[in-house]
Amino acid sequence: MDIRALLPRITGKTLVVGATRDATVPVENSRGPHAAIVGGRYAEIDAGHVVLFEKEDEFVATVTEFLDSAATVPAP
Repeated sequence: MDIRALLPRITGKTLVVGATRDATVPVENSRGPHAAIVGGRYAEIDAGHVVLFEKEDEFVATVTEFLDSAATVPAP
C-alpha cells in the first residue's frame, strides 16, 4: 500500500524508527516517510528487522525519550 500522499497530512507528534540492517524493510523505507512528515522525529538503530528484540534497551529508550518529550511540547 502506498501512503506517501497521506504523509504530509500527519499533524500529530510522530517518531519514525529505521533499522539500519533491516533486510525485510530497508532503512530507506523509513527515511522517506520521515522526510514527508512535517515536524516528525527520526531515529536509526543499528539492528535488523526485529529491532525490538535485537536492541530492546535502545529501542525502548528511543521511544521513551520521544514520548517524554512529546508530552511536554505542544503539537505544531
